[in-house]
Amino acid sequence: MCKPFMTHGRAVNKRGLTTGIHYEVQAASRTEAVNAAIQAAERDGYSYVHITAVMEVAHA
Repeated sequence: MCKPFMTHGRAVNKRGLTTGIHYEVQAASRTEAVNAAIQAAERDGYSYVHITAVMEVAHA
């Protein structure tokens, strides 16, 4: 069963600047949420992605 997770971290953008990133992903576990967030960030053009926080969110 997939649960919503909010991930926060930092990554390097195309200009070489470090920027904060935030993604809300659907995953079965925290580890899968981190992997999904890294894939989403790389798909958006970021490199050197580092996820610093993962929180499970409850949507009503």
